[in-house]
Amino acid sequence: MLKLFWITFAGAEPGPLGLGCGVTAASDEEALALIERDVFSQFGRFEISSISPVERIEDLDQSHVVPNMRLFFQRGIWFP
Repeated sequence: MLKLFWITFAGAEPGPLGLGCGVTAASDEEALALIERDVFSQFGRFEISSISPVERIEDLDQSHVVPNMRLFFQRGIWFP
């Protein structure tokens, strides 16, 4: 079963990863592997501060994250 995760990074502000990154994966280990493959290769490597399951879309930043989300119901990166 796929779950949504929100990942934050140390030292990523300002920049495209300053708010964090949204990932859909089967586990936090898979989410980290997707970050490694798809995010760090594009934006550079940052230390991960936290990885948290997203319980509700309403808990995400409504002014920037939610309006800019890509498809979140399939495996992969949906923000940024």
